[in-house]
Amino acid sequence: ITTGLGLTVGGFTHLTGELVQVIVDGAPVADQTVDGSGQLTFTTAPATSVEAGYFEPPILETMPLVVDLGAGPMLGATKRIQEIRIQVKETLGIVANGQLIPDKVPGTTQTSTPDVPFTGLRTTRDLGWTDGDATITLTQNQPLPFHILAVAGVLQVGRT
Repeated sequence: ITTGLGLTVGGFTHLTGELVQVIVDGAPVADQTVDGSGQLTFTTAPATSVEAGYFEPPILETMPLVVDLGAGPMLGATKRIQEIRIQVKETLGIVANGQLIPDKVPGTTQTSTPDVPFTGLRTTRDLGWTDGDATITLTQNQPLPFHILAVAGVLQVGRT
């Protein structure tokens, strides 16, 4: 909703009585319950927009990483994903194998304005050893922009 913004914002009658996730001016805020009139109430009026609804986290999981080093596939071997490279378009809040990839570059100034969605290459390292299939799972914890274009991993394989 981009019009009629004030301390109360209507237009959510279809969600009356429901607990919803809310994004104000591009940034997630605390969950709210839509009142009987289909409105949300804020302590500070939104400047540009309000979005509200149910958040269902996206889940993207790669196929198992199977390596053949000449002696046959290394199925069941201990593996470690040393690095994940993720090509994204206008994305925030990526969680890779349970590890949040920071949206801010270390050393930059923290501000009260929402982060700008990132386009480019995100990299994370050392996600631990696994006895399993060594898959990469990407998801989110908050309703933010999420556009994954490509995923690549660097894998270390050891014998058990």
